Amino acid sequence: MKNNDNYIVLDYEWNQEIDRVLKEIENEKKYQLEINKKRISSKKDWLDILKNEEQENNIVLEILFYMMGCKNYTSNGLNIMKALNLNGIPNSQIVSFGRRIIELKGIPEQKSDNNQNRYWNIPFTSDFSKNKKNLFTWKIRDELAEALIEKYNLTQYKVDTIEEQFNEHLEMLSPDEYAKRIEEDLNIRSEFVDKFNINYIVNMSLNNFVSGRSTIDEEGKNSFCYLLEFKMMNLGDMRGATVEKFGVWFSKEKNNYLFLEKYGLSLEEAFVKVKEELCRLIIAGNNDDYDVLDKSMLPPLFKGKVLSTYFPDKYLCIFKEDDIDKFLYTLGIGYDVNEVNTLEKKKRLLKEYKNNHPLFSKYTDYYFVIFLYNTFKKELKEHHTVNGEINCEFEVVEFDYLGVHQTEKKLSYRSRETDYERINKNKKDIGNRGENAVLKYEKNNLIKLGLNNLAEKVELSENDAIGYDIISFDANGNEKHIEVKTNSGSSNKLMEFYLTDNELNKMNEDSCYYIYYLYSIKNKPKIHIINKEKLLKQKELYFKPILYKIAIDVEKKNE
Repeated sequence: MKNNDNYIVLDYEWNQEIDRVLKEIENEKKYQLEINKKRISSKKDWLDILKNEEQENNIVLEILFYMMGCKNYTSNGLNIMKALNLNGIPNSQIVSFGRRIIELKGIPEQKSDNNQNRYWNIPFTSDFSKNKKNLFTWKIRDELAEALIEKYNLTQYKVDTIEEQFNEHLEMLSPDEYAKRIEEDLNIRSEFVDKFNINYIVNMSLNNFVSGRSTIDEEGKNSFCYLLEFKMMNLGDMRGATVEKFGVWFSKEKNNYLFLEKYGLSLEEAFVKVKEELCRLIIAGNNDDYDVLDKSMLPPLFKGKVLSTYFPDKYLCIFKEDDIDKFLYTLGIGYDVNEVNTLEKKKRLLKEYKNNHPLFSKYTDYYFVIFLYNTFKKELKEHHTVNGEINCEFEVVEFDYLGVHQTEKKLSYRSRETDYERINKNKKDIGNRGENAVLKYEKNNLIKLGLNNLAEKVELSENDAIGYDIISFDANGNEKHIEVKTNSGSSNKLMEFYLTDNELNKMNEDSCYYIYYLYSIKNKPKIHIINKEKLLKQKELYFKPILYKIAIDVEKKNE
């Protein structure tokens, strides 16, 4: 009886604890809603407020202008402090700005949970799920951003709504045109699913499954892996990882079958295990069993393509977590990171968003996904100078600087039909992937040194105005500010890149500033760290002005 009494007491206390936690969660939700509550609701009001702000030596305006150049007008105090060379995180300036607005507009004070006046959320809002590394994010309110664009003619920072971008996409690629593009892939998908049913997979031979035999016999071109990866690319591109992603494969170099030991200690054992995982995945996919999906041994690329192939109405053809994270972030889809913590759960969240959207729900999932990639992840798609991600295992190259490169002056003519927009997009694409490759390179170097905590902090800078692309660290924990210059050429005789005035200033002033010259990216990528001291000592030799800015105060003559 005593044990039972003890059990009852413990159970009662446990229930009380559960109630307390649930109340805390509910209060936190209410607090988050309250903390982002609007104070100024129209662009007209913000224009009136900005009219009263002196532009000279106004730190708040500098902060706002900087944030307008950041992705989604979002930043945090630490990055702002670094970018604007402030002595501290600009909380006091934001508080003063909020007080001026309250006085001007007569809006009520708002209290925080500890009864302190709150001012930051007058001009800003924040999505708590996007706060990283204990840094609180600020996002300029939409109405304020519109007012800044209008008053200060910041047209370069105008962000189209997602609906406006989708309508532009409809004009560039009509749903009917896209349907014709994927028609053959859809037919192959239908035949694939009919053939490779559960019973077939259980009894499937090795040659019917493996990739790597496509150049050997016809059977290789009709194998499970070859069809999945290469014959339905318009229904989701799963390239970007080695053939090892299938667990078992045929090596042309070794003329033999190979396998990953995580599936078994012999080829036969590994193949049986891969087939077993495939069957379990297909059954779980059919039953929406996310626990089994999350525990699958198959890697995300392979797993994602199988699910979207067998169940295209349930699972979006997105196979990389970096991609889905970018899409959720860009679309402003918030979620509990503790609950939505796997790729498939994030895809389900995006699918629900699409199905409930009054515009997107009218179109197929395939068309919606191609819109997301073409709009937000263009560097992953086709028509690029360099296909795929750049290998981040660089060969480090040292150069002797021999002197300025002499070129023979020639008159050159470009056709009026030259597609400058495509050329610029290509350059931007190469530059973006060069930055991502260097980002991984820096992280890997720190991990090799056992400095995982520093590797986690390596990141891309949020705004071009900061003057460098990547924030990294050396072995002693000192910050490195890295500007990446990517060249698609492979010459070991000529180094050529452009430097902006802002980058030159950083090069002069910032002792932590580095320029990484990345080249030969189509083959074995090579990297050279620029000797900035040598360049700066001989500026007149190496720096060639190619652009002149004309800025003249003028006054119209009286007629």
